[in-house]
Amino acid sequence: SYNRFNQLGLTGTCNSIPNTFAYRGDVTGFNNNNKSCAYDYGKDFSLQQPVDRLNFVGRGAFNFTANTTGTVEVTASNVKSHNEYTPNQITTVARGANYPVFQQTFNTTTGAFDVVRDASGNPVRAPYYQDLTGVIPGYDNTKPIRIRWRCLECGTRQQETETDAYRVLLGLEGTIDKWDYRLGVSTAGSKATTTYLDGYLDEVKTFRAMGTGLINPFLRAGQTQTAAALALIEGAKFRGALYGGEAKLLQADGVLSGDVYTLPAGPLGAAIGFDARNESFQFTNGTIGQPAIIGAGSPATLAKAERDIAAVFAELNVPIVKTLSAQLAIRHDKYSDFGNTTNPKVALRWQPAESALFRGSYNKGFHAPDFGPLYAGETQGQFNSDVNDPVLCPNGGNGIGCKIRPATLTGGNPNLKPEKSKQWSVGMVVQPVAWFSASVASFGVEINDRISSRTPQEILAKFQTLGQFIIRNPTTNEITVIRSGFINVAGDEVRGADLNLTFNFKNAMGKWVGRLDGTYLKSYKTRKDVSDPGTELVGQFGNFDTLWDLKLRWKHNASVTWSDGPWTGTLGQTYASSYNEEVDGYGSGVNLQNKGFQSKIKAYILYNVSASYTGFKNLTLRAGIKNLLNTDPPFSLHNVDNIAGAGWDARVADPRGRAYTLSATYAF
Repeated sequence: SYNRFNQLGLTGTCNSIPNTFAYRGDVTGFNNNNKSCAYDYGKDFSLQQPVDRLNFVGRGAFNFTANTTGTVEVTASNVKSHNEYTPNQITTVARGANYPVFQQTFNTTTGAFDVVRDASGNPVRAPYYQDLTGVIPGYDNTKPIRIRWRCLECGTRQQETETDAYRVLLGLEGTIDKWDYRLGVSTAGSKATTTYLDGYLDEVKTFRAMGTGLINPFLRAGQTQTAAALALIEGAKFRGALYGGEAKLLQADGVLSGDVYTLPAGPLGAAIGFDARNESFQFTNGTIGQPAIIGAGSPATLAKAERDIAAVFAELNVPIVKTLSAQLAIRHDKYSDFGNTTNPKVALRWQPAESALFRGSYNKGFHAPDFGPLYAGETQGQFNSDVNDPVLCPNGGNGIGCKIRPATLTGGNPNLKPEKSKQWSVGMVVQPVAWFSASVASFGVEINDRISSRTPQEILAKFQTLGQFIIRNPTTNEITVIRSGFINVAGDEVRGADLNLTFNFKNAMGKWVGRLDGTYLKSYKTRKDVSDPGTELVGQFGNFDTLWDLKLRWKHNASVTWSDGPWTGTLGQTYASSYNEEVDGYGSGVNLQNKGFQSKIKAYILYNVSASYTGFKNLTLRAGIKNLLNTDPPFSLHNVDNIAGAGWDARVADPRGRAYTLSATYAF
């Protein structure tokens, strides 16, 4: 009758457990779960992670001659961040985590469970087995129980990441005759390690502990685990450094610039330069060669990978007539791991009057594949929500292949090509009066061969053509693993405009400056196949297929700043336009908007205020209020499975409310 159920759901007492509620199949579409309970795990997510930062920045300059200056720059940092997530959800599988009929002990010699027997040799029933004989017709109390259990006793999942980074630069700049030159040699590196502190479980140890039958996953209100059960849970935990990576860079670059010729409209400026560097990266996943860690996810181990890059570039600034000039540039890059690429740029600048300027540009660009998408090994994960096998459960229900969460494998693709782009922009700046100026620029971007990950959800949806990436049990034909990873897809097309308005004047009260900087996005289409007309992302919540990208129609920052003597005050506004609500929040194909939920997430408007005082020698005092009106984020009906934030969207909003800032800066 039901795909999942428990005693609390059968008796209508789910809410006797904190943050637990009756399952709403009328919302999710999974009516076969209506006799189970749902746990509001979104409440367990942290709003803000504690971070400790220690930074050093140093710079020295040395004048060797009147025309030659040497520089040394050193930066270093240590950052520690602490993350906390929901308690683990343990989903049992056929290989041993089911709650047993009889009490058992694990035999390390045979690698199997031995049934515990009493003095008469009879098997001892597991103490918490849910025998529903007579409650559910046809219940077979000789079978183990498959369970899905939110292990609150395991504690929240906690991890700490420590990152050390550095950069050292030696520079030399000066002039030779009428030419300016700049040379630099630098090295940089970053190393990070993530340590699991609590709440994570060794899969093998957990399944062995569950197999004893001594842990009670069926607790009701007021009940607690026994000391023996808590000891088993504690013994199954994984603690320690789990994964980490290291990146290094060695670089030399230089540029030579100056005027090479005087044309009738002005000097012809030129610049030539080079850039040579070596990049390397490696990543170690501590789970390789070990049992899986329940609730953990990280990229697969990537043995040290490196590339050599060499580039040369040239640029001309050509005065065509007194009011019109052109910029011509070209850059050629050579990558040791995928080949060569040449990218030009052309720009025009026309200023017919002091109060009007027109400009436009066209250029090409590229983005080399990162080391992870290229060389990473396979990483095992799991679906975040229930899915139906399109072969075994094409119409839903509660049979084999229904409401499953198969394992997933993702990994790198050494055959990736670089992303290529074309960009153009046309704009103008006008200043009709001394106290007001405005600029507007229309832009367009086309990205081809965009690097994207083919999601397990996409493979499942397109199983007719991508079925070779679905791995099945040869005996039962049930899905065991879906293999996905990085590919080059067709690309994106973007159209929009940037706007700036600036007011600047003085009166008896002091100096006033008003600014508005905004971006209007007319269209952002993404497509995976060349023949695909494209999916419009502007104003859409996003989904698995679009990697949850959020493209707002309009956003801006506006401010008014007043200053008089040592005093300065600013009132600012940030605005993010409304967008469509999530349609399918549970991966069930149910249109939640048709269920009576809102269709739009409202616009988000915040006001911030700050003031500063510089009346003391070498000292600046600042104070401010963020979110002056204590505005709540606009409500979003999504949960945390795909996008951070439950009831609010972290891609746009901040749930922390009004905050106060105070700082003092002393310079000497």
